[in-house]
Amino acid sequence: MIIRTALPQLGWALTAILLGVGRAGAAESCGTNLTLMKSSFETGEQPQYAEVPPDNTPLTLSVDYPTDGLVTSAPYVQVFGSHTGPANTGMTVNDRVVVSNATKYTSQLIPLELGANVITVTATTQDGATQSVARTVTYNPAAPDPVRLTATTAADFAPVRIPFQLSAAPPPGQPSITRVRIDFDGDGNFDSDTANIPSAIARDYAIPGVFLARARITFDDGNGMTAPVEHDSTFRIQMHQIAYTREVLCTVYYGMKHRLQANNVASALNTIASAKRPQYQSMWNSAGGNLPTIAGGLGDIVQGRIADISAELVAAVPDAAHPGDYLGYQVLLARDADGVWRITGM
Repeated sequence: MIIRTALPQLGWALTAILLGVGRAGAAESCGTNLTLMKSSFETGEQPQYAEVPPDNTPLTLSVDYPTDGLVTSAPYVQVFGSHTGPANTGMTVNDRVVVSNATKYTSQLIPLELGANVITVTATTQDGATQSVARTVTYNPAAPDPVRLTATTAADFAPVRIPFQLSAAPPPGQPSITRVRIDFDGDGNFDSDTANIPSAIARDYAIPGVFLARARITFDDGNGMTAPVEHDSTFRIQMHQIAYTREVLCTVYYGMKHRLQANNVASALNTIASAKRPQYQSMWNSAGGNLPTIAGGLGDIVQGRIADISAELVAAVPDAAHPGDYLGYQVLLARDADGVWRITGM
């Protein structure tokens, strides 16, 4: 298949259809030729396809960490848990967009203020249904916190190497560190076992998934008559699967297309970024009774590029002037403030 050109405006797409460019005869495609908007990426061994939850999946939400009432000496906290919902469900923690897949969400470090902090986790569907859970976390610099494990990021597309930071504040009466163990993938087996905190710590995460990294440090008072003590710290890593993100993005595009085919402009607007809705509403309403036909010819996704919070897809329609070739136009998407993927331009 040859895509002869790529034009960024939806106005062109509508005009092309009105001028008689027919709809592709193939089944809906999500295009496997996608790349990441970053350098030094190797695809590794990843599935080419992924299943996403259907639109009727009930919205549920739970918080695994932090526990309600947690007291920490760190000026931040990582928040993670489980959820269910339709494919394009956005997740936020204190209004910050966080990483999620079909069942798990994981935040970066959420800053805390001195004293009690309310941590609010919110799940939002593309059509505006929401569910929230709150936890209270107290930031007290004087609280005991013998071990602290963090990473430069909590999420990325696999495979990638993630550096970690590990620090220790020996508890009273146990001034010496005698053993440092780290389990990077949460399988219960320690991948690193040293006598001191390593000067550089990093892990290659080769496959998509959710991993609870754990550091365990042994402290000793040097007295053979007393047992050493152990303290743990965890940090969750969530690795994206390109195919899953691609399928979620395609649910947005095809959701828009199907809703327009049903002449349901109000519902289709939920797939569009809020700032762009007046423009698209006016354009779709102006199509009148032709809208379902126009929508049916909008084409299929064939390729694109994906980043953490934005994406550029290409939809193709047959080129009537050159049989066997296709005309392509961009479909731009980005995560809204609620974490939901929405179309920002076509």
